[in-house]
Amino acid sequence: MSNKNRQDDIISEITSLVHQIDNTINLNRVIDEVKQRRTSLGQQIKYKLVPGDKVLVNGNKAKKEEGTIERVNRTRAVVKIGTTSWNVPFSMIETM
Repeated sequence: MSNKNRQDDIISEITSLVHQIDNTINLNRVIDEVKQRRTSLGQQIKYKLVPGDKVLVNGNKAKKEEGTIERVNRTRAVVKIGTTSWNVPFSMIETM
């Protein structure tokens, strides 16, 4: 089984389990865990980025745009896409 298929199965199982949650307290606990994991993944990306790196930025409507890192800040990176520089959260950046 490929890694993508395995992840698809895990996502399906998680989605099913979330639908079984019947109170907001437990649902909020799940949401907090997801937010913490997103932050953790963003921090992992942060330490891999240096100015000049080519990256993909996840934009609106699942559109990915190619850009270049100009600067790495504490919680975001400045990414130049075309002629415009954007302040992008690490969680929206993928390395190439």
